[in-house]
Amino acid sequence: MEAELFHWKIEGDYSYSSTQVNVEDSLAQEIMDWGQENIPDGAVYTDDDNMGREDTPHITVLYGIVTQEADEVIEVLADEGPVKATLGKVSLFENSDDYDVVKIGIESEDLSSLNKLLADNLENENDFPEYKPHITIAYVEPGSGKLYSGSSEFEGREVTFDQVRFSTKDEESTFIDLKGSVAASLNWRV
Repeated sequence: MEAELFHWKIEGDYSYSSTQVNVEDSLAQEIMDWGQENIPDGAVYTDDDNMGREDTPHITVLYGIVTQEADEVIEVLADEGPVKATLGKVSLFENSDDYDVVKIGIESEDLSSLNKLLADNLENENDFPEYKPHITIAYVEPGSGKLYSGSSEFEGREVTFDQVRFSTKDEESTFIDLKGSVAASLNWRV
């Protein structure tokens, strides 16, 4: 069956394609509101076009995918059903001299399995040695992330994702339903 596709235009300069699961609207708004209420504008890192506050809360499944062809990703995910995840505490990555990443940690065997499935079946240049699913809240000035870490505001919340967003480096996105078959992938352009 040929999939019908939705395309979405994203902004940015990317070297590779990626997959992610998008956080549903009401939770996404809660996360963005928490960031606005708890992280002052003066602490937000703004020296790069792709940094600052996250305005589309999501969990990256795999970045560094070489293909630009949605059909290849659809084929890999054809038998995958919805994935479950549990949100953790607000925490941070201190992996850059330029900024800290304030994020919500995620526990999910399903997402880890999906990451492995994609990495094993699609050519990719992912250079992260370990998959650490998370929802980025904001990029902040280096050393300041500790000030915003530790909140249990979202801890224990369970979420289910029934769609993966495949985004090409050329800023085209395809939404792939996780229903155990390729029943409906939608491609819409904004």
